[in-house]
Amino acid sequence: MKEHELERKMLGFVNGDYDILLSTAIIESGLDIPTANTIIINRADIFGLAELYQLRGRVGRSSRRAYAYFIIPEPSSITDDARKRLQVLSELSEPGSGFKIAAYDLEIRGAGELLGTSQSGRIAEVGFDMYTKILEETVKEMQGGEVTEEVEPEINLKVSQYIPADYMPDTRQRLGLYKRLASLASEEDLSSITEELRDRYGTIPALVENLLGAMGLRVLLKRLGARELDQKGRRLYINFEKRGGGGPPARVAEKAVHMAQSDPKRFRVTPEGRFIVFMASGAEPIEEAGYVLKELLR
Repeated sequence: MKEHELERKMLGFVNGDYDILLSTAIIESGLDIPTANTIIINRADIFGLAELYQLRGRVGRSSRRAYAYFIIPEPSSITDDARKRLQVLSELSEPGSGFKIAAYDLEIRGAGELLGTSQSGRIAEVGFDMYTKILEETVKEMQGGEVTEEVEPEINLKVSQYIPADYMPDTRQRLGLYKRLASLASEEDLSSITEELRDRYGTIPALVENLLGAMGLRVLLKRLGARELDQKGRRLYINFEKRGGGGPPARVAEKAVHMAQSDPKRFRVTPEGRFIVFMASGAEPIEEAGYVLKELLR
């Protein structure tokens, strides 16, 4: 569903415009609807213990008595682990059972062996994004393809940039936004996040604007193959990733030399592969860097 359509449907259910909400397991993600007092979970045997615990917690969030119904096929047709999960949930129904359920979940799934080949939770150890990246690179290498290490640029600008608590009070939402910004792949993704922030939180404060601008610079630096953007006084230093000791890509190097020759008072190229920008009086670092990086990409 589209974002705004999803919002309308949820608000309609919360406001009592209709009495039944049919949904996927996405509702486990922290929805708090005090008027909801009954949940029916179809094929409860295929859900994990933590998922079932979260889904069951969507009801009973007020003084109203709540009911959770777990629908399963014939008991003989479900797995032993599924039967254990349902048994644990039926026994631990009092408030504060989360830790006990987590312990039972570990016992059912297994924690892996410290010195053996039987392991569990490898994806969780490195994070899903990193795991899929490593897997993709490994498959490509085994197929004989060339695996190039992606540049992760560092940005050191003398500009305050963070998400203030009075703009986004929920800590988890702030951390989630930081993670999304750190994994940006394109300027279109940045525009989408910017529009989402305006829609949800209103006018974007200067500190967040600076953060968004810096993340936009990071996307441009990746496209250039640059490894660092540094500010010292009124100078910006763009350091390029060393590719076999050859500095920046040929196209970028040619453009940088052309800019330095056209305006030597403003731009300079060093033998080490650094591009120096002498900022104009009154220019803001993020805006100046954005203009220069886009010029280098032309």
